[in-house]
Amino acid sequence: MPACCSAIEHHFSDELAAADLGRYRRGRLDGPTRRLLRAVRQHAPDPASVLDVGGGVGMILQELLPGSNATATYVDGSSAHLRAAREEAERRGYAGRARFLHGDFLDLADDVEPAEVVVMHRAVCCYPDAEGLLSAAAGRAQRVLAISYPRDAWPVRAEIRFSNWVRARRRDPLRAFVHPEALVHSVLDGAGLRRRARSATPYWRIDLYSRPSAAQPDFVCRTPL
Repeated sequence: MPACCSAIEHHFSDELAAADLGRYRRGRLDGPTRRLLRAVRQHAPDPASVLDVGGGVGMILQELLPGSNATATYVDGSSAHLRAAREEAERRGYAGRARFLHGDFLDLADDVEPAEVVVMHRAVCCYPDAEGLLSAAAGRAQRVLAISYPRDAWPVRAEIRFSNWVRARRRDPLRAFVHPEALVHSVLDGAGLRRRARSATPYWRIDLYSRPSAAQPDFVCRTPL
């Protein structure tokens, strides 16, 4: 198992997955999640397929699948969160339309079918090779790619450095990363995707990219979500 996936498996434990799922079942969607979902619903209101990379307990899938016939693929390096996502999909009756894959997305990408909507919510910050992960995800996106990642700002970098120091002291191998926003944009733009919407919280940047079409010409939308 690659070092990054081993660290994810270690950090994102059964206890953390249970806590995350409990919060979600109590209706606690945080601001970045709501913003990302709003962007997807605005720019791809009825997708036929969704790919969630690093999906946690599956909040994005659970929110997008109701009321549609969409199929979904979920990929995560944490077996505990994958089990929680599958459990929630089964409880809600969507598991038959979802495929759950455990492992490093870079290793699995060639075996994952392209999807109209690809979501990477708080995923790239746990991965050292941002360029590789973004390129693989962009290669699967037929229509839209929505992403959230830590803002490239000094307060965020300082907080992540401190969090990494605390984890090191606790012998937790997970490390978080603040990847340059210019790198994120360069990779996705180079893959033929154009940014349509963006917003931010003090900590997170939320961007939505899509492929140009006749109905939606090639331009950058600067309207906040």
